[in-house]
Amino acid sequence: MYFSRKTIVFFDGKFQNATEVFVNPYSQTLHYGFGVIDGLRSYKTDQGVQIFQARQHYQRFLSSCEKLGIKLSFSAEELVHISYQLLENNGLTDAYIRPIVFMEQNMGLTETLEHHLLITAWRWRNFSHRGELKVYISDFVRPVHHPSLVDAKLTGNYYSTILATIQARKMGYDEVLLKDADGFISEGPGSNFFFEKDGKLFTPQLGKIFPGITRSVVIKIAHEMGIEVIEGKFRSEDLQEIDGAFFTSTPSEVAVITSINHQKFRKKPEDTIGFKVGLRYKHKVSLEEYDHYSII
Repeated sequence: MYFSRKTIVFFDGKFQNATEVFVNPYSQTLHYGFGVIDGLRSYKTDQGVQIFQARQHYQRFLSSCEKLGIKLSFSAEELVHISYQLLENNGLTDAYIRPIVFMEQNMGLTETLEHHLLITAWRWRNFSHRGELKVYISDFVRPVHHPSLVDAKLTGNYYSTILATIQARKMGYDEVLLKDADGFISEGPGSNFFFEKDGKLFTPQLGKIFPGITRSVVIKIAHEMGIEVIEGKFRSEDLQEIDGAFFTSTPSEVAVITSINHQKFRKKPEDTIGFKVGLRYKHKVSLEEYDHYSII
């Protein structure tokens, strides 16, 4: 799925074959999860291949690195240009782009001065369910971090979401919804959460959730549609008798949910705000609304 013998990646300042990349087995990132990632989507449009919100993603990527004390020698604009070149080198249009900074060898819990930058890309098909998306509210808690790191996309953030997803799928669910340490609804595995009731959208407030770029775009779309968006703290009981719900993320875009803990909603999926917002989002990423793109 991810690469072949012909796949080209960008590694430590140059383009090279993916099979030539070496990861030190004593990398601090491999052993302790100290590193930074991000994820971008590219789309085939009438104006050629475009990476959605590319500059915003790489600004976040650089900010995450700075918060860990990692200084990259690339600007956001340079990383955007590299990503377009990477797509061209691999003949990709609709793709997922994954930049990662991982550390050199260090088996101690101390500062590691040397790091590596790797940017990969592969053909992407939306992994959200086309039919029902059944969600389970998990007992696993989203990792708690220092307030300054809430908006950093760190490699070690995802162990609990992997465990929660494994548990949910063994129980027959498609996806999982996590809570924070105080018992409030938080987010999905790598995705933000919205629910709908009485013509309004509700979503967990910033502070203990990851401030996703797709989340912010969806909120803007809702405002353009005249829909009120309420950000707050919500518990499981607030999800009783709701009209609909959905997840948002760069890879899955707007993924409509049809039930939570086997409880179905008051509206059919195609009648929900989430469905309509999802159509608007598709329009933005695939047609001529280029204010959301980084054109080079």
